[in-house]
Amino acid sequence: SGLGQSDIALFLALSVVGGLVAQVPTGIFADRFNRRTTLTGFSILSILVCGLITANPFDSIFGVPFVFIGGFLFGFATFPIYSVCASHASDFAKKEDMLALSASLIFFFAVGAVLAPSLAGYLMDINGPSAMFTLILIAHVMLLGYTFWRSLQRPVNEVARPYRYMPRTSMFIAEWARRRGQSGANHRRTDESKFK
Repeated sequence: SGLGQSDIALFLALSVVGGLVAQVPTGIFADRFNRRTTLTGFSILSILVCGLITANPFDSIFGVPFVFIGGFLFGFATFPIYSVCASHASDFAKKEDMLALSASLIFFFAVGAVLAPSLAGYLMDINGPSAMFTLILIAHVMLLGYTFWRSLQRPVNEVARPYRYMPRTSMFIAEWARRRGQSGANHRRTDESKFK
């Protein structure tokens, strides 16, 4: 897109800031309404933002280059979606299944994180930089369609856990280590009681 190194850094930083700013309204919407409604809203917003970035109708808005505004809006629209999906999944999961659920979500996120950049890079070589946002737009259309389909298959869980930000990293390792530590401590106590 012709951006220099400092501009690229600013573009990426603004997308992260957009995702950070989105966490508070996301939590309010996810708890006040339901996860699927929130997910639908952010999917629609992501489609609109990606379409706007792809079309690139403005050079600047109030003197701010549109690429930076688009980067902020992109982060705002897309970054909370993983947390909303994870919260929605946890509403249906039993407490003892939370570790496996977290591991599964991270695994599928990692698969997408490996495959999508390769596909996006290939499409960008053919169609230019905007192809990346076209690909993301298509992915959100598919997510929106799947959300609608699932809403017809399974009702929303009325007993929802409070929304919380869940980063797309392997935080489930800490929970696994905690459980292993407790299991080891219980095992040691059992062994010690045998010698008393």
